[in-house]
Amino acid sequence: MSQEEFEEYFNSIVNSKEFQELDNFLNISKMEGKTILEKLKMFLVYQQQNGSISSSEYKHFYDFFEAYRNKECKKYLDENGVLDLSKTLCFKQPIGFGQQPGNFTAGYYMFSDGSIYLSKMPLYYADEFSLVDDTNCQYIPVIATGIAKQLGIDTSENILGIQDSGEFRILSKYFLKPNEELITFFNYTPGQKISEVFNILERNLRLRKFPENQIEKAKLDFLKQEFMAKLIGLCDQTEDNTTLIVSTDEEGKKTVRMAPMYDYDFSFNATVNFRVRECDNGKTDIASFVEQYKNYPEFLNFVKKSTSNLDMGEVYENIYKETFLKFFENPREKRIYRDDYTKFVNTSLHMVKMLLKRFEKRKNEIIK
Repeated sequence: MSQEEFEEYFNSIVNSKEFQELDNFLNISKMEGKTILEKLKMFLVYQQQNGSISSSEYKHFYDFFEAYRNKECKKYLDENGVLDLSKTLCFKQPIGFGQQPGNFTAGYYMFSDGSIYLSKMPLYYADEFSLVDDTNCQYIPVIATGIAKQLGIDTSENILGIQDSGEFRILSKYFLKPNEELITFFNYTPGQKISEVFNILERNLRLRKFPENQIEKAKLDFLKQEFMAKLIGLCDQTEDNTTLIVSTDEEGKKTVRMAPMYDYDFSFNATVNFRVRECDNGKTDIASFVEQYKNYPEFLNFVKKSTSNLDMGEVYENIYKETFLKFFENPREKRIYRDDYTKFVNTSLHMVKMLLKRFEKRKNEIIK
């Protein structure tokens, strides 16, 4: 696509609502340049990062915008089933215009279907900071997502991408709707007890006079998410990773729910438990947590169902069906079915099963 053809095309779309939508996310109009066309060209230079624009960049924008109009996105995978970011129609939000909420974040991508993903670097790319040297740790958020789905826990969607440089990127899908807001409801402190956060959650929701059914569901969902956290050894439990979603309808009526679980990176093999909520007995194991909240009937039923139904082989098989990642193909025949991730979860499940047997034994002794 020549520069003249591109400029003519751009003049035909610059006032469209679709371009305004893109500009709201990509911040094209905030780039350097006197005119919006000059700003767009600067944006394309930023995307290419080589200081110039060729006909291929013009064609890429054209292809992206035409697909965006129809909310279509054809995703290209490499030979390992990883999303190829260099071939799939997408744009990266310029650094400095978007939120950068963590040390391992690498910006936001928008795909031509309008979906937005937070891009994160695998922890082993900076193992001197993360203390994680597992070269497969980029798969951890994908595995955690698969486990949460099988347990029926609301979760973020996490997929794996690769840049033309060969570097992996963990892509976490943005889940807020236009009428929704992410809210933190407590302040993280070292050695924080689960019961403290649980009580703050209930107190805040009651002070804001949310309906009783929403409060009870949020409390149950909090316990489910905490069960999941203990199950996978999640050790990054700051206030930013356990949040609420408040939505407002057209009449101004507000509703509340727990946000989906997200930010699973520090799980399974993290060497330092530096942000882990404790049970009242000072321990952080899953059995102590279930013991503490065993008198919540709905939660205990969830625990029983989870320990009976969760199968890591099935989790991996479902991940492969959804993502086509070769890492999860025929998992029962590969090392993944015997590796540390599987062992960690199965050890946690075994602890809970033993605890449930003790509960049943106590119940039978009381009846006698």
